[in-house]
Amino acid sequence: LLVQLYESHKLYGMAKDKRPIAKVELTSAVAQLLEVELSSQQKELLSDVLVTLVRQAERDLRHALSERLAVMTNVPLRLILQLANDEISIASPVLRKSPVFTDLDLIYIIKSHGPEYWQAIAAREYLSPLVMDLLSDTGDIGTAAALSANDRIKLTGHALRLLARMA
Repeated sequence: LLVQLYESHKLYGMAKDKRPIAKVELTSAVAQLLEVELSSQQKELLSDVLVTLVRQAERDLRHALSERLAVMTNVPLRLILQLANDEISIASPVLRKSPVFTDLDLIYIIKSHGPEYWQAIAAREYLSPLVMDLLSDTGDIGTAAALSANDRIKLTGHALRLLARMA
């Protein structure tokens, strides 16, 4: 791990590289780093390195990282939150798929962002009743449509009443 972290300057270089192969190499390197068994201190160090990397990365690379990390369970929450608070095209994959989020994380994002973020969250495979009701309470037509179209969830009574009124 220390060797990989020592060579993180190569990752920073790839983060600014616009070639498609750099995007593949970077996302693979990050995914491999996240699969290593680490102590809590090492995880914190890795989180710091990866958050800095994401901040320096070009838009296309941040999007590729978001797509790749969205389905992984061992991604540091700080890294997922960094991606979730980026522009919606980058945030959307993690908002729709990441298993790392808790209800409190999703509530924070709903409260601090707008309709495009709500709609991405509404498309998640699992939504707790609390998050579902909060999304319904936004009164946003696009979010209501996303909730209605999500056939992997069972709407709460509160959500059904609000969506019926909106319809």
